[in-house]
Amino acid sequence: MATDDIQSIIEIEAPPQAVWRTMIDSELAWRWLGAHGFVARVRQVFVIQPSRKRRETRDFEGSVRCEVEVVEPNSRLRFSWTYPGRPRTEVTFVLTPIFGGTHVRVIHAGWEAFEDLVEAEAIETALFALGEAWANEVLPELKVLVEG
Repeated sequence: MATDDIQSIIEIEAPPQAVWRTMIDSELAWRWLGAHGFVARVRQVFVIQPSRKRRETRDFEGSVRCEVEVVEPNSRLRFSWTYPGRPRTEVTFVLTPIFGGTHVRVIHAGWEAFEDLVEAEAIETALFALGEAWANEVLPELKVLVEG
């Protein structure tokens, strides 16, 4: 089974610099990404709380360990995403200027590492849930924060 990357795209009506400022703001990162301890610095370790309910009470149970790998201001941010006891995946945000704003693409890659460890149906379920979260929660929240 060839496991595809998760990809999602949103257009934000603001220049890449404004999107970037919001993305890397440590306080705002908690709101749009669920990231605690985030600083846009290579090798910075932080956690993401994927559960909105747990985020509201600052409950870190079930958090995902992450580490910043690439910081290209106004252009690209990449970090690792590691569930305890599971292979590492990586999340990349790419900002592309477009007429009237910025095209933001998130790519969550590395799922082929799961193929020999987890049943195909479980991988598909996880990919679907994460794809929905990136597309319907994370990116729209970033858009709201940037556009005001």
